[in-house]
Amino acid sequence: MMPSVIPSNKTGPKSAITHSPRLAHNGNRPTQCDPKSCEKVLSDWFGYPVILLSSGRAGINIALKAMGFHRYQSTLRVPAFLSTCVMNAITPLAFPVGIAQHGDGMLWYHQFGFQQRHIPSHPNVIEDCAHSFFSTANTGDRKWASDVAIFSLPKFFDIEGMAGGIIVRNAALEEKLRRIVEDAPKDIPEARNWMRKTIAGAFNVEAPLNEKLFVTSAYELLLQFIRPDRDDLAGLPSSTEEIRTIGRARRERLQFVVEFFGESAFPTSLLWNYENIMPFGIPYFGISDDRRREEADALLRDIGIHAGIYRVDVRRDCINAEYWPCILLPCHQNLPLKRLEEACTIIASYRDR
Repeated sequence: MMPSVIPSNKTGPKSAITHSPRLAHNGNRPTQCDPKSCEKVLSDWFGYPVILLSSGRAGINIALKAMGFHRYQSTLRVPAFLSTCVMNAITPLAFPVGIAQHGDGMLWYHQFGFQQRHIPSHPNVIEDCAHSFFSTANTGDRKWASDVAIFSLPKFFDIEGMAGGIIVRNAALEEKLRRIVEDAPKDIPEARNWMRKTIAGAFNVEAPLNEKLFVTSAYELLLQFIRPDRDDLAGLPSSTEEIRTIGRARRERLQFVVEFFGESAFPTSLLWNYENIMPFGIPYFGISDDRRREEADALLRDIGIHAGIYRVDVRRDCINAEYWPCILLPCHQNLPLKRLEEACTIIASYRDR
């Protein structure tokens, strides 16, 4: 079986593969990527107006601003196991509290692309689709949980830098958000170039540690320079059909893993409505012993597959979550099926008998 998308030249037989298709900074592609044209394609994909930004986390930050949140007065309900960069985008404007607590708003996160099974009925909901760009292989539109949702691009596309944005379904809120972007500090080209190079180094898992020391600083600057950058966007698909082609390739990899292990190997609650699931990564829960799980993950790294051990909510209900430890396999379009088969074979040798 051949992949639907031919891997880029950066994906050699011994190259490291992570959950993102963006493996290393290229810098040789054309930079004529017009943000307005990209916004149009993304709006067509999601079914609603899109405001393109420097990152998804910048979208969280300015959404809180537009909603009137204040760091010393407001609280935001958040699920467990969020990344540091997301928390850093929240704390300048709100104090994060547990998802089951009372709060002035909520971050409604589709963990690793597994869409939540219930729609919240709370005010000031920000729907976090950073790992859920695809609703199906053919569309990003879905039954939205709120007037505003955020998305991330380098998690799904081999682009040169960071980019993301907001999907907005409320005209008054859209106007307010665009005004925030218009009033934001102007870009400093030297700073953006440094940010691009620094973040690209952090994406390269094989780079020495000293090349990753300042990535947190680069991420923080994404909350200051919030406009999209033409150079960062280079490599983004120029049509919804190109995006669908990538969606079909991701779907092919999901189907391969499910068929390799058998659908019964996955919790039925997680694979609910299986035909519409388009995860960012594929969690495998079939190794219950911590030591054996870590050994399997180490062997995957030996063959260049950087999967990692995570905790995933098998209920797909962050308010009543049940987090299980798992190995989270990549499933992006630049991952050759042969490499994926090697990874599945290693995991199968460690699974519970």
